[in-house]
Amino acid sequence: MPTIILKRKRDYMIIFRALKIYINNEFIDYFEPDEKIKKFEIEEGSKLKIKVDWCYSNTVEISHRENQNVNEGHSFIISSQIHNGLFILIFGCFITGNSLMILDKINPFAYLALISPIAIIVGWQIFGRNNYLRLTRLNHK
Repeated sequence: MPTIILKRKRDYMIIFRALKIYINNEFIDYFEPDEKIKKFEIEEGSKLKIKVDWCYSNTVEISHRENQNVNEGHSFIISSQIHNGLFILIFGCFITGNSLMILDKINPFAYLALISPIAIIVGWQIFGRNNYLRLTRLNHK
């Protein structure tokens, strides 16, 4: 049975959230925020998927590769589609826009322009919910 090794990337969108691990559309275990690595064994040919709230990752089928050692596991990194730089930009614009509006330093149109990048996060969670997370396979050497 192949060993699965999941590693959690430090993405601000998912850093404090528990991720659910699904194999063949059945819930297996949680990947808690304080865990960095999670290992478990599954049957060959199974499909792995990660879920957070109502958003999913891509589905990965676990199969034996011809250049893979039998004792090696399948390693994956879990990350969000919204990377840290984009998240900081969106959060900064949102806080700046709200602060300037409260202090009455900008007009409503500039305020809307400053908070509009929040639509990127909302769009990913609504329209891109089946690709919100990313499972990336690590190559063994």
